Amino acid sequence: MPAGLHRTYGAQQLHFITNSCYHRLPFFDAPSARDRFLAILEQTRQKYRFVVVGYVVMPEHIHLLITEPGDRYSIDGHASSQAADGARAFAQA
Repeated sequence: MPAGLHRTYGAQQLHFITNSCYHRLPFFDAPSARDRFLAILEQTRQKYRFVVVGYVVMPEHIHLLITEPGDRYSIDGHASSQAADGARAFAQA
């Protein structure tokens, strides 16, 4: 993270997330890939109890607007493992 910035969790703020595909390749160009991503997003949403306020899936990147997770989970503690789990599930589809 750049110097001078800090992360604040627990303030019940919305989080805007942008993620680009590896080398900006159009992994989400196929409807089946978009559907698989949305299924994984829904599984994650249910597990961590957050609300997806809005999303955009484009061929080579995504945008998400989400709430903070429910009080049982912390973004810091689970984001890396969840990202790896999601990537494995997506690759297996």
